[in-house]
Amino acid sequence: MVKAYAALNPGENLKLYEYEPEVLKQNEVRIKVHSCGICHSDISAIDNSWGKSKYPMIAGHEIIGEVIETAPNISMHKVGDSVGLGWHSGYCNKCDYCHAGDHNFCSNTKKTVFSQFGGFAEEVVAEEASVIPIPLKLNLN
Repeated sequence: MVKAYAALNPGENLKLYEYEPEVLKQNEVRIKVHSCGICHSDISAIDNSWGKSKYPMIAGHEIIGEVIETAPNISMHKVGDSVGLGWHSGYCNKCDYCHAGDHNFCSNTKKTVFSQFGGFAEEVVAEEASVIPIPLKLNLN
């Protein structure tokens, strides 16, 4: 079970919540969350300010962590890599932007908080193209 802090209803305080880990899809990695920031977007998601939140809501899209599992076809990351994950955790992988490697311009992105559980959890899953490598020399403490 994955432990997380979730809002169970709009505007509620976060509570300890557990869920079954996702099975990795073909182009995904599993990240152990070491730290996660909080910003106004997370509060807006918890409060359902934009009318798009689903509950339980596990917010958190400013994630620093370590790759702990990869799908067999992954080429950009390996187990043990230090990585970051932001607002996007996946892409359509069909549009011209995705094919050109400009995933950030994709208009059909998977959102780290709205399309899946976010970083106020022990782990998250994301497509490898959305995961940013962090240099080994950088002190994450």
